[in-house]
Amino acid sequence: EGITILGNDAYAPKATDYLALMQKISTSNNGGIPDAIFLGGIIENNAGQLLKDKVTVLGDNQKVKFIGPDGIYTDGLIETAGKAAEGAFATMPGLALTDLGEAGQKFYADYTKRFGKTNEPYAIMGYEAMNVALYAIENVCAAKGDPTDRKTIRDAVLSIKEFHGALGVWAFDRNGDITIPYFLVGQVKNGEFVQFGTYTP
Repeated sequence: EGITILGNDAYAPKATDYLALMQKISTSNNGGIPDAIFLGGIIENNAGQLLKDKVTVLGDNQKVKFIGPDGIYTDGLIETAGKAAEGAFATMPGLALTDLGEAGQKFYADYTKRFGKTNEPYAIMGYEAMNVALYAIENVCAAKGDPTDRKTIRDAVLSIKEFHGALGVWAFDRNGDITIPYFLVGQVKNGEFVQFGTYTP
């Protein structure tokens, strides 16, 4: 609500540059520049080059905001876009570190102790996914089921109604999404992603 979509365009992920696309975007707001660009893409599809060309044509990410999904919420964006990444936003499902409970805080403390600090938001999601799978396997074994049967384990995972994990207490909804109705927004500041905050859609 309150957002006017000025255009929607595809881009070729293997292109050498996106200057023509950015020139087109530069006049999309009644002859002027838009307030923001949303990229529905991933770092592997040349998001870094696209962001560099966006900054070249439209200015830095304060002048025209650059926003993308979890596919660009990675240090790879900063490595490929360089200084052009400064100020860019990215979103992903989950909670900001400051909004995590005791189990989530412990995960990051343990992770940092063993591997060093991370700004990669999928670290906790990977950990949570592993724990859910192990929990489902344990439940199947306790019910004398076959833990090597893929469908049995999948069904056990999706039937979880109350999982106490690093993200908090949650379940899967009928679409297979987690019931934590939040997403994390990160922003590149001083050459690294920092957690901007948690938002409810």
